[in-house]
Order: sequence, then structure tokens, then C-alpha cells
Amino acid sequence: EFDPSNVMARNNLGYQLIINGKIDPYVLRMIESVWRDAPDDPAVLDTYGWLQYLKGSLEDVDGLPGAVSLLEEANRRSSQTPSPEILDHLGDAYYRSGDVDAARRVWVEALGILESEEQRAVWMLSNTRLQSNIWNRRLRDPSALYDLAFGELQASLQAKLDSLDAGTPIKVQPTFSEMNIEY
Repeated sequence: EFDPSNVMARNNLGYQLIINGKIDPYVLRMIESVWRDAPDDPAVLDTYGWLQYLKGSLEDVDGLPGAVSLLEEANRRSSQTPSPEILDHLGDAYYRSGDVDAARRVWVEALGILESEEQRAVWMLSNTRLQSNIWNRRLRDPSALYDLAFGELQASLQAKLDSLDAGTPIKVQPTFSEMNIEY
């Protein structure tokens, strides 16, 4: 609203809207315009890839990228600091496209990142600095915030891997059509 040219603000707003099922032509155009404005940013590629996933567009069609290729590119571009969220999205896309081995591989990687004591320590240090620099005080225990930020994702990843091991269907994110959301 205050700076419509801010790519990351538009990206983050668009992502929040689609994961909360608030889909309309304006949101779809906004996310597509963000992708055109910053096609190399991993967060933007993830948002646009996740939108394609939710629309059920897994594979590239007529020169337009599908969820799998967009999420693979998002993962490649964030390879210095892999994102568990991007890996989770990529795993869901692989699973839906029938590549169960690739899904397992990226879900294992994502879970390993979240369970890493080093990752936890780095995130907590960054959060402590953020609280100190912005508010000049610690408002919340960084360890509790880490669990709040990543606990649900960690449990979801573990459940997916447990289901794979048990040979039972995986509970991946449903698409818009499965949620009866028109777009």
C-alpha cells in the first residue's frame, strides 16, 4: 500500500494470501508481476512456484514454467543457505509429479536442516541480535521462537517421511481444486 514497487513486500503479501486461500485475479496478477520483476530471487521463485503447485501446474507447458522447475531453481539459487520451506515445497511437487525418491531426498535434507544444532544456534543468534537492535531488549526467548517458527514444518516433514517408510499415502498440500478454491 505504501510502496507498491517494493518487490519483496508484494511477494510476501502474495505468499501469505495464497497460503491462506485468499485467491482472486488481483493476487494472481500481483504474484506474476513479482516474478517478472525479480525472476532470480529464491523467495520469489518459491512463491511463484508454490502458486503453480496450488494451481496444479507441476510441469512446464507451452514455454511457461511449472512448479517443479520453478522450485528447483529456487532451491538452486538458495544453495548457499538452503531453505527448509523451499525444500518442503519442492518435495511436495516431486511427490505429486511421481518422483517419490526425489521427494524423500529433499524432505530428508529439509528435516536435517531444521534438526541441526548449528542451524538452530545461527537462527537464535540472529534473532537475539534482531531483538536487541530493534527493540533494545529481549522480548521472547529465541529458542521458543525457533520452535514456533519451525516446529510445525519439522513435524510435517517427519510425518511425510514416516508415511513414506510405512508405505502409506503422504499428506501433501492440497491444490486449489482439491480445496474447492476457484482462481
